[in-house]
Amino acid sequence: MFLTRFYSRLMALFRVVVGILFVAIIILTITQVFCRFVLDSPLVWSEELSRLLFVWMTMFGGPVLTYQRAHLAIPELVRSLPEKTQGWLDLLLNLIVAVMLAIMTATSPKLLKVSWHITSGALKLPFTFWRAAAPFGCFFMLCSILIRLPVMIRRVCEKKEEAR
Repeated sequence: MFLTRFYSRLMALFRVVVGILFVAIIILTITQVFCRFVLDSPLVWSEELSRLLFVWMTMFGGPVLTYQRAHLAIPELVRSLPEKTQGWLDLLLNLIVAVMLAIMTATSPKLLKVSWHITSGALKLPFTFWRAAAPFGCFFMLCSILIRLPVMIRRVCEKKEEAR
């Protein structure tokens, strides 16, 4: 119970961070347009910073969507299946995604280590700042699935009991 409440609050914080990053990207883009077309002096670094913020915004938003089960889906095929099968399929798909997220999180440190020595063109930041977003997002998406896993298992077991 405590873990679920804590994680729910963490996801609320992530939603705030996504909003702040989104506003920052908008302000940065407007500033770039103003500098380029009004002042005739474009900001060399703004596009690169916007991309960095966008990557991090995406990776903060991914866990929130995973936790809320709000990712894009086409549920028509699943809805056409019997309820019991729907639960098992949902559980199976979440387990497959969890395994892939675990693999991505576990293998990312090598990529981060290698990319530390390569810097971006305008900001001169190590590419690790870009690439660190992926394991961060994957780790918290994995946590989002694992937090919800007991509920999914309980739902499948309840449907199994109802079928008897």
